[in-house]
Amino acid sequence: MTSPDRNIVFVVRNLALGGIPRVVIELCRSWSDEHPEDDVHLVLLDDHDRHYDTPDNVTEHDLTRLLNDLPGKMVRAGNRLIPNLCSVLTMGRNTRALNRWARDLERRSGARVDLMLCGYGAISSFWPSKLHNVVCVAHNLYAAMLEERTGRFAEGNKRLLRKALRGVPVYGISTPIRDTLRRDIGAEVMDKVLYNPVDAQRIRRMAAEAAPHEVIPSPYVLYLGRLSPEKNVDAIIRAFGAMTTITEPVLAIAGAGSERAQLEKLAAAQPRPVRFLGSVKNPYPAIAGASALVLASDFEGMPTVLLEARALGTPIVTTPAGGASTEAIEGYDAAVLVPAADPAALSAALSALFDNPPGSSHAVPDDLAGFSTRACISRYREVLNAATE
Repeated sequence: MTSPDRNIVFVVRNLALGGIPRVVIELCRSWSDEHPEDDVHLVLLDDHDRHYDTPDNVTEHDLTRLLNDLPGKMVRAGNRLIPNLCSVLTMGRNTRALNRWARDLERRSGARVDLMLCGYGAISSFWPSKLHNVVCVAHNLYAAMLEERTGRFAEGNKRLLRKALRGVPVYGISTPIRDTLRRDIGAEVMDKVLYNPVDAQRIRRMAAEAAPHEVIPSPYVLYLGRLSPEKNVDAIIRAFGAMTTITEPVLAIAGAGSERAQLEKLAAAQPRPVRFLGSVKNPYPAIAGASALVLASDFEGMPTVLLEARALGTPIVTTPAGGASTEAIEGYDAAVLVPAADPAALSAALSALFDNPPGSSHAVPDDLAGFSTRACISRYREVLNAATE
């Protein structure tokens, strides 16, 4: 068996519904296609509900014992009282375990191992500064995330994150992430931005497949994402209910999360119909058929769903999401930026889009050259090479 040039290892918390797992799966698939001389590996740290499948040409490794044995469960229980700070009890143990695993892979394969920790769930499980050949990729605005999730413990968690990242190459997936990590966390973040890869041609092929859920009556507005507080889906539902257009659209909500029950109650009180689709394995037919895709997040890393809507020529209504959504829609004519998740402003933007559609129900599909899989994988290879020079 021929030894690979090197082992590229993506470490992610899990493959549950969400943007980070979806991006990591695309990175794995694209890397294997673009550089078959490398062996690509995917390391999972948790066993939450699985929403995505690992590509056939990628080797999956299950290290869920690091988070799910008795010490890991005790830490999770402690984190409910002192969020994240209890993780320090197992970060050292997890780091030693991952280093041992990487050394064993290097010995068996005869090729070096490069680790890519993707997202807060992976980064915060280890001391990245004590891992070998590691690069960290930040997918969220961590200061805002920590403040929302951990309240009065946020400053302590910021200090812990800053310490864990000291001396490690850290990259953001958008300009706002890069800049806020520097400003609000004090982390040393590299200038280069590692955008999420978007395979526009593959998205269009999948959009032509039959939708896996019941057909949504046209016209419809689509929200696709987690049902969690920072996404402000409640504001989207209220905005949809208050639309003044004479058209009779449906609001389709695709995704799962902790807020579904209360959002369903809110939707039932609206004068316009709202349908909850749950988790959708192939969302592209739904995106392609939508009259508009709407996003109202307080913050995002780099909202891939907006890039996918661009690839399919779907009009967009979005909030800035800390600047990430602003960057995602830059140069796309069929996008409306609403300053904040205000139901009245969102409603006005959606009504205007239905009353004055951009030429037709859809805009011109975008090939997203700067976000192409080839361009993104090339950037990742550059940062790995720079980290090992």
